[in-house]
Amino acid sequence: MNIRNLINNDITQDDYLRYNNATLLFKKMPNEINGLIVRKRDVNVIIINDYLSEEDKRKIFLHELSHLELNHTYKYNVISDNSNIYEKEIDNYINDLNFD
Repeated sequence: MNIRNLINNDITQDDYLRYNNATLLFKKMPNEINGLIVRKRDVNVIIINDYLSEEDKRKIFLHELSHLELNHTYKYNVISDNSNIYEKEIDNYINDLNFD
C-alpha cells in the first residue's frame, strides 16, 4: 500500500493512515513551516500548517507521506542533520510518481 494507491483512489486516506499507523493534524504554525512528520510512541504524526490553502495542504500532505514511505520519520523532539538530503530524495520520489 503506497501513495500511488491513494492517488488512484484504490484506497481511502483513512485506510492509508491506518495502514501506516499515522494520524493527520492541522495546526496553526509559523509561515515558514508548511508541514512535518514526527514519530511519537510508535505513531507517525503528520502535522500540516492550517494557514495553507486547501491545494497547498494537499501538496504538503503528499510530501509528508513521501517522507513516511522513505522512512524519514523523526523521533519526537529530535532534529535530523539529514533534512537537506531527505528533501532531495522526496523531490526525486515525487517526480518518479509523476504527480505534483
